[in-house]
Amino acid sequence: MHNSWASVAARGTSQKVIRPLHVLNQKDSPFQPQSKVIYESDDLDCILRMQKATAIVKQALTPDSVLFSFSASLISHRTEAYKLIESQCGAVHGFRPTSNFGSNSNGDLLIEAKFVDDSGAEKAVSTGVTVKDKVIKGTYSSDPVEYSLVHVKMSLLYVPDQEDFLEHLMSSLLFYGQVLQVKEYTCGGYLEGELSVVLNTSCGYDDDLGNHYANEPLTNNLYLHVWDCFASASFKGASTVCHWCHHAGHVRSKCPELAKMKCFSCQCLGHTAKFCKKKNSVRVPTDVASNEAVIKPPTILVPSGSDSDTDLSDISMSSKFVQSGSLALKYATTVDTVPMEFDEPDIISSATPPRPKRIVKLHVDLEIQILARKAAAIVRQAWTPGSVLFSFPARLFKVRAEAYTAIEASCGKIAGVRPISMYGGKSTGHLLVEVTFSNPENTTKAVSKGVMVGELCFNASPSQDGLSNTNLVHVKLSMLRIPDEENFAADLKRSLKYYGKVYQIKKFTYHGFFEGEVSVLLDVSEGYQNDLGETLKAQPLSNSLYLEQWDCFAAASFKGAFPVCHWCKMAGHLRKDCPELAKRVCFSCNGHGHTAKFCKAKKMNSDAVDLHEYLRSCNRTKDDGANTPLAADDGIRFR
Repeated sequence: MHNSWASVAARGTSQKVIRPLHVLNQKDSPFQPQSKVIYESDDLDCILRMQKATAIVKQALTPDSVLFSFSASLISHRTEAYKLIESQCGAVHGFRPTSNFGSNSNGDLLIEAKFVDDSGAEKAVSTGVTVKDKVIKGTYSSDPVEYSLVHVKMSLLYVPDQEDFLEHLMSSLLFYGQVLQVKEYTCGGYLEGELSVVLNTSCGYDDDLGNHYANEPLTNNLYLHVWDCFASASFKGASTVCHWCHHAGHVRSKCPELAKMKCFSCQCLGHTAKFCKKKNSVRVPTDVASNEAVIKPPTILVPSGSDSDTDLSDISMSSKFVQSGSLALKYATTVDTVPMEFDEPDIISSATPPRPKRIVKLHVDLEIQILARKAAAIVRQAWTPGSVLFSFPARLFKVRAEAYTAIEASCGKIAGVRPISMYGGKSTGHLLVEVTFSNPENTTKAVSKGVMVGELCFNASPSQDGLSNTNLVHVKLSMLRIPDEENFAADLKRSLKYYGKVYQIKKFTYHGFFEGEVSVLLDVSEGYQNDLGETLKAQPLSNSLYLEQWDCFAAASFKGAFPVCHWCKMAGHLRKDCPELAKRVCFSCNGHGHTAKFCKAKKMNSDAVDLHEYLRSCNRTKDDGANTPLAADDGIRFR
């Protein structure tokens, strides 16, 4: 294990740090998270007491002395503690009220006592002092340098068995340090994977051959070898986690991935349109004469009732393009890339889209695929074997603990739960939960019968390992041929079988009329069979997909597609890199690479004002006014 730790550390560094979303908890709510100590070492109290005393006096403690800690509610003055210690344990050389030398917000009394005989010190440690029916035992003062305690908060995304949970957790954390305390946090009595651990990172560990090694350094992703998974960790001194890419080691303003992001508002790099500072800035002209024309820059308006169902603010341009497809066809799309979003078939949105949608073909395994892909995108690691996934719509439950109660009432005893939706994803409010049951029959019942909430039934989906091999792609098609309505879905499915397995076909209509806009959900990892019965690999997607049934091409847009030039309508390059536009001659400046409409030299000349020409025009206006017949009738004569 020690020899392969470098590869383990590399895996943990490359993974994203999954943190639970911050949720405000009501203080009086019965579902407020509760903490419970499930393991604590006998030495923890002694170590904490020594470290607290050493931190106050800033030097080593008295050799062979004993430390006592009294609560403020037990003793009104420290002299009472001195009398109790001397009367119950034996004669002392003296006391030192260590808590008086430092900040003590809770009022507890920390006393260091030096006994005359060793028997008194042993009695103080073994028997202790009785105060108001409460026994206070002392601890020997030793050098706390050999202890390095770290308080670690963990988010365990794996649902373990409760029977061997503590043993496996301590065995996995042995490489990072000695476990002195384990505290679990529950919501409504259900463990969701939130843990708090106290580690001694200075003791080292032994391998199977008896070789002793120093403890591995703590990171934001701790590897748990028993379950072969990573747990997100936070502790004092941990690396900063970026809120954009969720990788450790830098902040959002220094993120290399965000530096590549292009803003669609100001066309600058390093931010998005949502946080663009130039987005709302408007130039207001001042001191403009009433007879002067003000030329305003053109403003691009996006109507609220646009026919396009693509939100341009969510589209990102990738710097790497998939080398697949044909570049010789002129099929331009409205956008370069379309983000992968899946529509859940069991949830109907109340919002009215600008373009109505109608699902004409739906695969029976689509819901399982969507739930598995959505959850895998959040946790980014393997699932718990034998677990199931539940998806509940927003605002169905006030708190997630009500969902756990409903699942347990309908299906059976729950062994563990994970609120997957709390660790990331879109803020739609949907509750995505991974559940493991103590009985396999309960798992079968959850998948077959589901959970009844009122009159609604929610069936679970098994978190199968085979689903990790799927590769769903959301493709939007613009068909240039008008197909027959009767066999449209069947013909389209047969035409797209060469590109993957069709899970969903969705038609977009405009005021009830179909204009050829189609949305298809493909599994591009599935192959196809030819006429000889041979299974072949699926063809790569391109900007134009051939439809065999109609012998035509359809313009396609999907995540990772080639960009389409807005000048020559060819795929593979942008407008600024277009070879055809580079040959174009501007009729305004006779330059190459642009047209007169977008000529920068023309715009600069139109904005510039020639002072001599302006004065000559003023003189001509004055002379024309002096030579008018009206001026001659008024008796004005030239000299």
